[in-house]
Amino acid sequence: MNPQIRRIRPNEWHLLRELRLQALADAPLAFAATLAEEEQLEREILLTVTDGNLFWLERAQSPFTNPAWYLEQLDPEVYLNRDYAPLATRMRGYIGYLHAITKLASDVRANLRTPLPPSFVQRAIDDFGGYVDFFRHDGAKVFAAVQDSAAQKDLADASAAAAAAMAGLKAWFEAERRHATGRYALGEPLFLEMLRSTERVEVPISQLLEVGRADLERNTQALKTACAQYLPGGTLHGCVDRMRANKPSGGPVEGARAQLAQLHDFIVAKNIVRIPSDERPQVAEAPPYNRSNAAYINIPGPFEKGVAYIYMIAPPDPAWSAEERTQYISGKATLL
Repeated sequence: MNPQIRRIRPNEWHLLRELRLQALADAPLAFAATLAEEEQLEREILLTVTDGNLFWLERAQSPFTNPAWYLEQLDPEVYLNRDYAPLATRMRGYIGYLHAITKLASDVRANLRTPLPPSFVQRAIDDFGGYVDFFRHDGAKVFAAVQDSAAQKDLADASAAAAAAMAGLKAWFEAERRHATGRYALGEPLFLEMLRSTERVEVPISQLLEVGRADLERNTQALKTACAQYLPGGTLHGCVDRMRANKPSGGPVEGARAQLAQLHDFIVAKNIVRIPSDERPQVAEAPPYNRSNAAYINIPGPFEKGVAYIYMIAPPDPAWSAEERTQYISGKATLL
């Protein structure tokens, strides 16, 4: 992450972002005729990703309409858990990242157009609020082994300032909650444009609905068939509840570790595919600021060597009641 984060000004954003992405979109066109079949596929993937980014920036205007745009780019994971450099070097990068948080928090408030949809506001409260506790208590622990008193003081000061900035941003969203009446729907024309730009799908809405309803019916019938065997005479809700009640022993993180080992052994024993290396993903508890997704994986870049794949599992919030925590934990089948 670039620590030199600054406010996105509309008159600059449309020019700089569009020119940069448009150049990326145009570049593969110049040598398309010389590409092999596999390279043609890679070219199409590159163009689709570029067009998708342009759509969310230009057409959906996400930096001005959705706080998730900032949350998705705020993750300090690269400094904390990716072993790309010695810990002291990563610590300096993390301090630079923290110094940018105060400005970013101010810019989020300046850039977003209110009122926002209630669901957007709630996610912002939860996730920016998660950063408050993380900056205050957890982030610095990663660098506790660095024997540099000056750097440790810089880290403590920067962590406190970043936590205060996130607390202020959380409070701003909490105040916006009473005004949160905005709509998040793209509308049919923009929705169809999104499908074209991000998925290369050009299908009329009526046909999409027809396909979706047919798929829903097919899956519902498959569920009924499975439940007739799993819970004879029971209801679909009862069947699903029974499945959810079968929790992984030791919690979701330990359950995921056990399942990954079982999956590996199953694939090898059944000779389903060849596994090209002995490297295994690690399983870790997701940090407090990034628990809106129950499970996700951080993978190294294509040129990084010796950097672990980390499968992150979000545990239940300790502030919840015991019943709520139990309900949150996925059943074994869902986790698998």
